[in-house]
Parts: sequence; C-alpha cells; structure tokens
Amino acid sequence: MNEIAKLDVYDFLQLLIDVIMKRYCLRKEKNYSMRIRKDLGFDEPELEEIASVSDALAHPLRLQLFRFIMQCNRSMQQVCNKDLVDSFDYSQSTISQHMKRLVKSGLIEVKRKDSFSYYYANLGILTRYLNLTKRFSV
Repeated sequence: MNEIAKLDVYDFLQLLIDVIMKRYCLRKEKNYSMRIRKDLGFDEPELEEIASVSDALAHPLRLQLFRFIMQCNRSMQQVCNKDLVDSFDYSQSTISQHMKRLVKSGLIEVKRKDSFSYYYANLGILTRYLNLTKRFSV
C-alpha cells in the first residue's frame, strides 16, 4: 500500500499544498518559467478544475473552514455563516470572502432557506479532485 493511500483527506490536502508552495517558492526565487514538453493526458477542463480546487485550498483558513463543514455535515448539522464566525477567530467579512472562493471552486454548495445560507461540502468534487491529482502525479 502506498503512502498516499494511508493518509486521510485532510493530511493529503496539507501534503499537496506543502508541495505546491515549495515548488512555487523555488520557481519564484529562480525566476523559472514552466514549460510542458509532452502531452500529460489531461483535457483543459480537468487542468482548470485541478487549478481551481488547488487555489481554493491554498489558504490555511479555507482548509480549516472546509474541514469544519465536512465534519458538521458528517454529524448531520447544518452550518451557516454565523456558525463559522462563532467557531473561528476571524471577522464575518473575512470568512465570507474565503467561503466565496470555496463556493466558486465547487467544494462547497450553498442552499438558501429564508434569510439564511447553509453550507454543505461537495464530496463529489473533492473525490474527483483527489483522483485527478493522483492521476496527474503519476
């Protein structure tokens, strides 16, 4: 069994983000531009999806928000913006901006009920992202 299969989703995402940040910092220091020399076997939409989800998960607070929503959904609890503000030590506007990025990537779905917006983790997008990144790394 390989090392990636032993990791849970949160640990895998943290590992992936660490690798991306290290490569980004090295590239930035060397002023290195990336060139693709061969066909990777990915369609443009798949690459855009990987980039979009990776970008959404590239901030520690967004990872924590996504994980919190996943855990609440697992225990059948509804999560609204007020719950997030109460659970995290950030302003409402900061949390809303980060949630906007997660929603735009498709990782979080919003369902509106009366004047409240409830957040749900989209595990289908997360599973697809993990499968694409696994295929991408081989």
